[in-house]
Amino acid sequence: MEKKRLKEEKMQEFENMVDTMKANGYEAREGIISVVKANVMAIVLAGPIVVLLFIVYSSVATQRQLEGEINLVGSGLFFLSLLISIPIHELLHGIGWSCFCENGWKSIRFGMMWKYLTPYCHCKEALNVPAYLFGGLFPLVVLGFGSYIVAIIGGNIGVLLFSLFNVLAAGGDITIALMLRKHRGAVIIDHPIDCGFVAFHK
Repeated sequence: MEKKRLKEEKMQEFENMVDTMKANGYEAREGIISVVKANVMAIVLAGPIVVLLFIVYSSVATQRQLEGEINLVGSGLFFLSLLISIPIHELLHGIGWSCFCENGWKSIRFGMMWKYLTPYCHCKEALNVPAYLFGGLFPLVVLGFGSYIVAIIGGNIGVLLFSLFNVLAAGGDITIALMLRKHRGAVIIDHPIDCGFVAFHK
């Protein structure tokens, strides 16, 4: 009952913002995709990037670095790191967006889509496209590309796999980033329960 009430409160808050924007002369255009489509697009868009990154790593790594050192403890820690990176991914969305919010961290909300066992981060404030894009791709830059650079420098296959996992995990974010190309100059409001946003054009 409490979850339903919270969902209703979030939607009411969102709809109030939409009504205010429309009253100020803005036209609303949705940029929403389903969680299923986001996961499919993660493979379509992020998959080739993962392959390219692995090829680059393979060209500069030694044979020992490619084989890595795998043991039961290391494997357990590796899979634990992957699990931990999932909520960190959402935390980084929040950090990125909060930098551009008037109310800072107070405008960031976290939750869980229990139907898909998927955590999410929601920004309650309207942002311009660059700001929304920054927060949207911040996890990809930090967890994906950041850890990839560490893997290249250190020649660590575990860190490489961690980075590739997080590039794939950002596939939905890449999809939304591409959707933003149609909305340059718009004001963006993150959708509170769906994957995507609503863009407001003058």
